[in-house]
Amino acid sequence: MEESMNIPAPIERLNFFKAQLEIHDDDFEYLRQNSQLFLEEKENFSEWFYDYFLGLSHTKSVLEHESYDLKLKKIWGHWFDFIFSTSGGDDFVIMHWRSGLKHVQIGLDHRYINMAYGLARRFLHQVINRKLQADERDRLGRIVDKVLDLSILIETDAFISSTTQCDHEVIRGIAHQVRNPLTVIGGNIMLLQKKVNDDDPRKGIYDTMLQEAKRMERMVKNVVMYNEVFQKEPDPEPCNIDGFLMEAIKELKAENGDTNIDVHLDENNNQVFADKEGLKIIIFHVLQNAFEASKEADSPRVKISSRVSGSKPEFLEIKVVNNGPVPDEKTLSQIFTPFFSTKAMGTGFGLPIVKLTARKNQGNFRFEIVEDAGIVSIITLPLPKR
Repeated sequence: MEESMNIPAPIERLNFFKAQLEIHDDDFEYLRQNSQLFLEEKENFSEWFYDYFLGLSHTKSVLEHESYDLKLKKIWGHWFDFIFSTSGGDDFVIMHWRSGLKHVQIGLDHRYINMAYGLARRFLHQVINRKLQADERDRLGRIVDKVLDLSILIETDAFISSTTQCDHEVIRGIAHQVRNPLTVIGGNIMLLQKKVNDDDPRKGIYDTMLQEAKRMERMVKNVVMYNEVFQKEPDPEPCNIDGFLMEAIKELKAENGDTNIDVHLDENNNQVFADKEGLKIIIFHVLQNAFEASKEADSPRVKISSRVSGSKPEFLEIKVVNNGPVPDEKTLSQIFTPFFSTKAMGTGFGLPIVKLTARKNQGNFRFEIVEDAGIVSIITLPLPKR
């Protein structure tokens, strides 16, 4: 949990949200100009805030065990003062970011945090309505709302980032602990296999045990991959798709030698703007799925093509068609759900990884069923800017 308190504030991302909320330096300047109206109420705010949450059973237990009431009132008073004295720069972002991390550390229910900001909004509007004439209230009220919206957004971002990191650390730890015994189990099964003849009934049992151990190893690997894709921010750059496709085809062809492969790429648009590792993951898993599905056809066939999207000319579409059996509607509705698989030795993570990776690279992944052609996997990724 201590590591989650050390997550640095993503200043660039949060300033982007600040801009989207149309919050400007002169908004904070206007708050400072009117600060006296509010700072006279700082002590009242701290007392009222503390008494309100002390009256709720859930937050009462947190307040009583976390700190002394005077310290908490001082902290809330400092926040109140800060809102009307800050210039709205990085210090504003960092303070609210650290607040979100702290809330995770002490185990606060985030619904109560959102409610707290709603109460602060109500208190500030009451001050405005009580101390200003009707024609003076509008601008100040709108600025207060925007600043509180930004405060909630930053705090929530920090809360989610910290909670997610904790979850990822647990997943990595479990994966590591599971992987080691699986390796030992698989090794011992192979030793047992060597000690029996092919016609020994134990041979089939050992084969099944080894297959299941390998499947579990793949599942652990895919869970870790899904976890890393979820956590990592992409680093996009112009990438040639043909190299990634040929590399994946070469690897998969070794295991699927009887599959006929047909490749037709748009030579004038052979690049996408994506993270290299992410693109490699997308292409490999989509082709792997197509190769495996086509095995069930009498004459396995996989067709790969690319073209600029007709509806979104700033995107490239990569289509992969296989002539395997077409999934039913129920299967298609669950196909991006982790752990769901129609294959006996599948892990149920390949396509969810593809979907997540494509989305994180500002693209998409979907299926289409084409009559007399089979199922089409469509990868959509942005073209490099020109």
